[in-house]
Amino acid sequence: SEGAYAAVSISEALSKGLGVQIIKAFPGGGPYRMGSAAVLRAIEAMDKGSFPKNRRYYAVLVGNSYSSTNPNVPNYGKGQDALGVRRDELVKLAVESTMTRGINAHVPEDDPLSVLRTEFLSWAREAIKKEDRDPCVNDLRDGFNDMMCKALKENDLTETLHKADYPVQLCHSPEDEVVHIDNLPDLSKNPNLSYAESAGTHVSAAHVCYVYPLAFLGSPEFKAYKVPNDALEACSVTATQ
Repeated sequence: SEGAYAAVSISEALSKGLGVQIIKAFPGGGPYRMGSAAVLRAIEAMDKGSFPKNRRYYAVLVGNSYSSTNPNVPNYGKGQDALGVRRDELVKLAVESTMTRGINAHVPEDDPLSVLRTEFLSWAREAIKKEDRDPCVNDLRDGFNDMMCKALKENDLTETLHKADYPVQLCHSPEDEVVHIDNLPDLSKNPNLSYAESAGTHVSAAHVCYVYPLAFLGSPEFKAYKVPNDALEACSVTATQ
């Protein structure tokens, strides 16, 4: 999940920021739709009890990212944190804990969502009840969730994938219990996007997804790739300095 999100983010940074030519990216099931499906489907799964209890620490780690811990995030200090009344305790725990089970010990197994701010949680649950797939657009309220939604949307990679100018093969399982399949982008939006369906749980599906990039390294397409001359020259200059 984190690895897949990072794979897309790093590919984009290398391509757009450094001008690196991406031959092909192979991200697995990741929370790409942070402004919608990633949050809503996870909350829904936790409410239903289908989210893995040993991963309930996710509520703290994600909540920590959107709870006035980073001044560069739009909802910083705006009273629109994700974590609730235990914010200070949980932020300290998220920063200092080196073991996920250590965080789990502070998250109620029967109610992991209790660590989140009541207003934020109620808004998300109402969207789930209404089957609103994008409440940050359809239920955006100034002073209530506008800055939180802006923060979530800034970390949403849907448009990044829709605009990727290099091949991206996504691999995900419809049975993934950690990252819902709804996180996939709209494949019709970009001819560079393709999809390889895996099967099984989040972990077992990943084992299948790992095979695709490994197989690609032995493919005729990869073997036929020629490093551009300017790249070779740049490497030569760097090596002699």
